[in-house]
Amino acid sequence: MSEFKREERYIVIKLSDLDEEQLGTLEYIVYRHNIPRRESVVIESDWPIYDDVWDMVEELDNSKDDNQDWYSHLKPSSVS
Repeated sequence: MSEFKREERYIVIKLSDLDEEQLGTLEYIVYRHNIPRRESVVIESDWPIYDDVWDMVEELDNSKDDNQDWYSHLKPSSVS
């Protein structure tokens, strides 16, 4: 089993942090360069579930090597 390693794979920009001009420029760049959009869930680092979600991602990654049902055993400790 390979060791789980966090890696930077995405750039996330909160739309409310952009003004109209910046948003327009970003939309133009994405459109002009045919950059695909991804649907994602983002958990900001100051959220109380942030570490739990990282633990879940690590467990999910580790379970793929065992050919297990990825979701049946994932249960965050602080979420009911």
